[in-house]
Amino acid sequence: MNPTLSPKDSQDLWAADEQVDFKHLALVIRVHNAEIDSARVIQHAAARFALVVIVDDCSTDSCLPVAQVLQEQTSSILVRLEGKPNRGRALRAGLQALLQSGVEVEGAITLDCGGMNTPLGLETIAKTLLKHPQSLVIGVMAEQTKPGWLQNYSRRLTRWLARHVLRLNVEDGMTFLRGIPTRHLSGLLETTRDKERYLSGMVFYARERGIEVIFQPVSPPDGYLPYLNPLEEYLTFFRYVIFSLLTTLVDYAVFLAAHRMTKNLLVSIYLARSVSVVVNYFLVREGVFYSGGSLWRTVPKYLALVALSGWTAARLMEYGMRQFGLDLVLAKMLAELALYLFNFFMMRWFVFRNWRR
Repeated sequence: MNPTLSPKDSQDLWAADEQVDFKHLALVIRVHNAEIDSARVIQHAAARFALVVIVDDCSTDSCLPVAQVLQEQTSSILVRLEGKPNRGRALRAGLQALLQSGVEVEGAITLDCGGMNTPLGLETIAKTLLKHPQSLVIGVMAEQTKPGWLQNYSRRLTRWLARHVLRLNVEDGMTFLRGIPTRHLSGLLETTRDKERYLSGMVFYARERGIEVIFQPVSPPDGYLPYLNPLEEYLTFFRYVIFSLLTTLVDYAVFLAAHRMTKNLLVSIYLARSVSVVVNYFLVREGVFYSGGSLWRTVPKYLALVALSGWTAARLMEYGMRQFGLDLVLAKMLAELALYLFNFFMMRWFVFRNWRR
C-alpha cells in the first residue's frame, strides 16, 4: 500500500492552530497493523516536529511497507520490533532511538496510532508540554457524558486511595498519549526497566523525583477505549474490595437471619445472595469497572457467576465443617475468601469485559 494521501484525506488535520509548530519536540509513534490512519498522522506530524521516531510494534508483513514508505517520505527513524506487541516495550525502544539519534529537543510526545490518534489530542499534549517543560504530561480521556453519582464517588475514592495509600498522583483513563521532558528521558529508561509496566512506571518515577504530573484531558476518537495499564488494574481491585465489603455486610445479615429460620445451608446462601446480588451488581458495574455494557448482556453472565459461586461456596463450607469442624460463620468466611479473587477476575474478564479494549 502507498500511504500517500489525497487532499480529501488530509484536510482539516491540523486546522485547530496551523501557525503553531513543535520544532523543539520529537514525536515517538507506535504503529501496530495500522495503515492509512498511521500515514495521515505521521506525514503531517513530520513537518511540525524536529524528529519523528516510528516504532513498528510487531506488525504483520503486509503492513511493513507502510512504515518503510513513511520512513522514506518523512526522513524519520524506523524501529522494528519482533515477537508479541507490547506498548511499554515500544515506548522504551522509541525513546532509546531518540536519545541515540543525538537530535536536541526539549521533550518527546508519545502516540499510539492504534488508539488515541487524533491530531487535536496530539497538539493539546504538545502545547501543554511546551508550556510546562519540566512536567510530565499524561493524556487522559475527556468525559464524553456526565458520569453518574456512583462513578463520581468511585473516582474520588480511587484518587484518595492512590494518593494516600500508594502516594501516587493518578487519574482514570490514562492513555499512551504523553509528553516527556528530555531531561527525564535517560532517568526513565534507566529506572523503569520492566517493559511490561513501563507506562505505569512513569508515575512512580515522577513520585520518586518530585516531578509534577499534569493530566491533560483529550477527546478520543469515536469508540476508543483507553489502554488499561497495570496501575489502573490495582486501583480497580482497590475499588472492588471497598464495594465488596459493603455487599458483604448485607450478605451476612441476610444469611444469618435466613439460616436461623430455615436451618438449610444452601437455601440460606441463595436467599442472602438474592438480596445482595442486585446491590452488588450495580456497585461493581458503575463503581468498579465503569462498564458501558447493556443489562441484557451483563446480567445473565453476572447471575451465572453468582450461581456458580454460591454452589461452590456451599460445597467448600460443608467440607470445612465436616472435615475440620469449623464454625458456620468461619467456614463461610474462608469459603468466600477462597472465591474472592476468582470472582474478581471473572467479573473483570467475563462479565464486564465489553467496557474495555
